[in-house]
Amino acid sequence: MRVIQSKTRITSWQFIALLIGCMVLGATLSPDLLRFYAGKPDLLISEFLAENQSIRADSDGDFSDWIEIYNASDQAQSLEGWSLTDDFKDYKKWSFPSIRLQPGAFLLVWASGKNRTNWVGDLHTNFKLSSGGEYLALIRPNGRRVAHEYLPKYPKQVADISFGLNQSHFVEQKWLGKEPLRDYSFFTTPSPMAANPAGIVNVKTLPTPEAGKGTSEEDVRSSLERR
Repeated sequence: MRVIQSKTRITSWQFIALLIGCMVLGATLSPDLLRFYAGKPDLLISEFLAENQSIRADSDGDFSDWIEIYNASDQAQSLEGWSLTDDFKDYKKWSFPSIRLQPGAFLLVWASGKNRTNWVGDLHTNFKLSSGGEYLALIRPNGRRVAHEYLPKYPKQVADISFGLNQSHFVEQKWLGKEPLRDYSFFTTPSPMAANPAGIVNVKTLPTPEAGKGTSEEDVRSSLERR
C-alpha cells in the first residue's frame, strides 16, 4: 500500500499574516519590542564632556566629566536597572538607581569615578571618560541590549568642548539606536541639561590646537578651516 504524503504550502499572504501575529504577540509580552521595530526613541546619550576644565562643577566643586541622558520619547521612562559603561565587555559597569525621567527631560551624570547613586541631583559613575576616545554606551535593564552606543569609540576630545548628537536630531527626530559618527558633532558651547546647539564640525577627529594657543573656540575654528 502506497502512503500519499500531502505537502502544505504557505502563501506569501499567510506568511505576512503569521509574521504580524508574532510581532503583535511579542509586543503584548514585551512593549519594548514594538518600540524597537517602530524606531520609537527612548533614552539616549545626547551629549558628554570628556575633558572638563571649566564647564560646570559637581557638588564637590570639581570639574568632573559628565554624561547627559535625554528622554526622547513621549512617555516618562524609568531608569532603574539601566546602566552606563565604557567597557563593551562589562555592560553592567554602573547602574542607575530608581529614577523617572519625564518626556523631553535631561539628566546629568558625572563621570568622575566617585560612584554615587544615593542622590538624583548628584549621580556619579564609577568610571571616568577618556579624552583619547573610548567606547561609551547606555544599556537597557536586561543588561544585554544596547539602547545607544558610541561605537567603536568616540573620537579624541578637546578640553571644554563637548560631543554628542547633532542639532538635526532634536529638530527632525531622526533617532536610531546606533548612529554612525557622521551624525554627531563637537560643541564649543556645551549645553548640559538642554538640547544641543548647532555643532561646528562633523568629523571623526578634532585637530589638536598648536602648543601655547589653548583650546578656545577661535583656536578650534581656525584649526578646522586649515583642514
